[in-house]
Amino acid sequence: ATEYFERAVALDPKFALGYSGLANAYGAIYGNHYLPGNDVAMAEKSKVAADKALQLDDTLAEAYASRAAGFSSYYRDFAAAERDFRRAIELKPAYAPAHQWYSFHLWRVGRLAESRREAELAYQLEPFSRAMNATLCWNRKYERRYDEAIEFSRRAVQRDRNIVNYLCLFQVEALDGRYEDAIATIRAAPRDLDPSKADPLEIAYRQGGPSGFWRKCAELTSESEPYVNAEYHAMAGERDKAFAHLEIAMRRRSSELGGLRVDPMFDNLRSDPRYDELVRRIGLP
Repeated sequence: ATEYFERAVALDPKFALGYSGLANAYGAIYGNHYLPGNDVAMAEKSKVAADKALQLDDTLAEAYASRAAGFSSYYRDFAAAERDFRRAIELKPAYAPAHQWYSFHLWRVGRLAESRREAELAYQLEPFSRAMNATLCWNRKYERRYDEAIEFSRRAVQRDRNIVNYLCLFQVEALDGRYEDAIATIRAAPRDLDPSKADPLEIAYRQGGPSGFWRKCAELTSESEPYVNAEYHAMAGERDKAFAHLEIAMRRRSSELGGLRVDPMFDNLRSDPRYDELVRRIGLP
């Protein structure tokens, strides 16, 4: 995508939507770790492209939304993010990604009820979007409404199994103590999760109970996902390992760190002085 957008702006250097597309694509690479080790470069390229788009046309909702997402997740300039998200939605109320990314921003700053509202708006606009379905699941996880998250995701499976975020469903089922269901979710997942992980997880759960289950989750998770690794170590009661992975995520400026304050998987860490210090360093309000 970035290659084609680069060609577009090379053909027409005044094509604002081309730069806006670049901002969106680079932001997606950063937010989803599509090029491990390049997160910082991708986030900064996204902002440069969004700024260029808005210099050419300051009415582009898409460019405001992409820049706002970067302000919130990478630069952690929450006031600037709020300003740009509101401008994007004012310019184009039916642009679903603006509502989706604004929902992410709102949970980062602890405004969960407003985050839920924006997630639901995004879903209403694009009910068959995988991104919008995932956002509703994550939102319910952070609100600790596990039954709702599970029910919603299972209904989505009946419509189209490809629009479900199986990682979210798996985590929520396990958080709710439904470990057998979580293992079954891995077996059924067409993507997100490797079905071959189901057998070792099942063995670990039978032999070691919940703590064995979470330790095995950490063991099976790629080192390129330090935030997820930290979640699993925290659930297993392995605080030092959890903080070590959070430090890696911090160095990489991982977009997921914004969920630290509301993520229930870190409840075991909140009484540790290192937790408050990390929240301060991240810059979360």
